[in-house]
Amino acid sequence: MFSKFFRLISKIVLPKIVVVGLDIQDRHIGAVVTTRRGGKFTKVASNIIELPDEAIEDGEIRAPKVILETVKNLLSGIEKDFPLFKKLDNEPIFVLSVPPNHIYTETMVLPLMNEADLHEAVRLKIETSLPWPLGDTYFDWVRVPLKDHNRAGIFMAAIQKNILDDYLKIFAEGGWLVSACEFHLLSLAAFIHGGDEPFIFILIDEDGAEFAIFNYGKIISHYLQRVRIKEDIAGILNEKIKHLTAFAEGNLGVSLQKVYILDRANLESTLANLEDETKMSVGLVAPPSQIDERLFIANGASQREYGGEEKTLNLVPPESSGRYNENLFLKTLNLWTNILIIFSLTFIIAFFSILAFTKTQTTSLLKTSIPLRASLDQQFNQAQPLLNEASKFNVLAGILRDNMPVRSLFGEKFRILQNEANLTGLTLSRLSYVKAGEFNVSFSAPTRTSVLYFKEKIEKTEIFSEVIIPSNQLTPEKNLSINATIKI
Repeated sequence: MFSKFFRLISKIVLPKIVVVGLDIQDRHIGAVVTTRRGGKFTKVASNIIELPDEAIEDGEIRAPKVILETVKNLLSGIEKDFPLFKKLDNEPIFVLSVPPNHIYTETMVLPLMNEADLHEAVRLKIETSLPWPLGDTYFDWVRVPLKDHNRAGIFMAAIQKNILDDYLKIFAEGGWLVSACEFHLLSLAAFIHGGDEPFIFILIDEDGAEFAIFNYGKIISHYLQRVRIKEDIAGILNEKIKHLTAFAEGNLGVSLQKVYILDRANLESTLANLEDETKMSVGLVAPPSQIDERLFIANGASQREYGGEEKTLNLVPPESSGRYNENLFLKTLNLWTNILIIFSLTFIIAFFSILAFTKTQTTSLLKTSIPLRASLDQQFNQAQPLLNEASKFNVLAGILRDNMPVRSLFGEKFRILQNEANLTGLTLSRLSYVKAGEFNVSFSAPTRTSVLYFKEKIEKTEIFSEVIIPSNQLTPEKNLSINATIKI
């Protein structure tokens, strides 16, 4: 019961994000639309449209209007399978995967330095490495994990501005904002499950042989080799695999043992002996059966990391888009707004339910207590005299309690006085209180000497300060009757 409730709440509060992955090839454009909620992807629509000859040549757009109409037709076909797409008002996130023909990549190893110096060092290294001016370039870079923690590994990708701007202008004219741009092997990373072990991935298609080294599931090196089908493809792959293996081991401290190949040129028979030649584990990657092979790259682009903590390469400059982050912010804001609304409604419902229950119970208790209240009042009236007597007794008990220390102290002093009188042969007959710190005592004494001895002993104690005996009472020598005043 609770699991169903939580699933229902998740469907309400977690934002649904619509991502359109686009694969631009010289001969076709493919699109895959996915929706995601949290980390769950759901493919909802896809479409492929063939391009006329020379619309795109080696990755460069030759006929912008043709491409614009093709994309419109592509998305119109998607709307038939996913009617909600038309109602999203350009909210979907478009991720563009372009051919590698005009992509420049490089893996750098730099000395360890602070973040500001590292950014400047990467910029200077890119400026000296690019085959075209830095000012005519869109580029991005990410860190590469190295075993040597005293060096910084950097993987950089760049594209000429005029090439990418031609794509962005077409999408801007159609009202679609491209949020991210990547190249084919970066898009395919979503489908490569090599775990944390480093490996080489090779894509063979109409653009040639595209190589990449992956480590911990992240691309750390990339290379494009233009290949004609008539060439010795096995020999080229063998040589490049050995070169990449040596580079990874020597420069990055990464040991490569596996090779994965996605063969879109049907060269499986040619690759049969590659494992023996390279002495590495070689496996052919096949697209999932439910995915058209031509949509494999578009599907990968549609599963691009979205809002992850780790930075992902994006060749679209922030000033040209920002849609990716903007959409993330809006979706996150919408998420917490929904959470707040759900929480508020739950709190209000619970509060008023408790309030109503309390009111009902109070009314019920009041009705039940009316007869009891009358009986209680009657019993209280009958007990009132007893309560009054008890109150008086409590007052007396309080007085007694308060005077107990005084009585105890006075009794102790009287005991000392009685003891001294007995030791000197006196007989006490009366003791009376005069005022605070003073009392009278009457006693009989056999001789005057015993009276004076008693007076001396009493005055030497730390309890009594003075014994006052009238002088006329000391006149007889024997059988004296004394009335004295003793001060404490």
